[in-house]
Amino acid sequence: MRAEKSTARILVQGLLRSVWAYVTALSTILTVALLPRQWYWAVPLGIGVLILIGAFRAVNAIRRDCEAKAKSKEDEIANLKEENAELKVKPYDEAHRQSAEDKLRKSNVTERDLLRFLLQWGRVDNTALSERCTVRAIFCREATTNLVREGLIHRSEERNVVRAMTYWQVNPKFEAVLRELLFPRNEPEKLPQFSP
Repeated sequence: MRAEKSTARILVQGLLRSVWAYVTALSTILTVALLPRQWYWAVPLGIGVLILIGAFRAVNAIRRDCEAKAKSKEDEIANLKEENAELKVKPYDEAHRQSAEDKLRKSNVTERDLLRFLLQWGRVDNTALSERCTVRAIFCREATTNLVREGLIHRSEERNVVRAMTYWQVNPKFEAVLRELLFPRNEPEKLPQFSP
């Protein structure tokens, strides 16, 4: 019902907006005023014809508008399908994934939890890492050493006037594949070994 009202409204607006309809209506009125009495029957017929022509013009305008909207929707759907296809393409190949899986198979729960922590928090300094570690410090140091050796994380140092700061972050080459492999957390230990 609502669609019918809007179509009827568009039809009426199309009739009224047409400059041609105004001109013909005005000329019809002037013709009535100047027509002899025996030709008055032609006036309603002329008005009917003009309304019919205006209705056809309004319907064509509605049809063109609907076709333009449909085309824009089709274009939008095509663009979204392209974006969806691009999102399905992974930034790594199967060999890279297999390499990451092999490295994770060798790792223990502490190392995998450390990777999850670094994936969530990005580049983290050594002090913050030690504060967030819920197991003994030796296990945390062992985890960082093993992951650096496997090439899954990087260690960097920055020196300032007071002291040198050590930072840890996930190797960018493995970041995308590790996000896919490590989340959601599926470990036998319920609580992560690095608090968020």
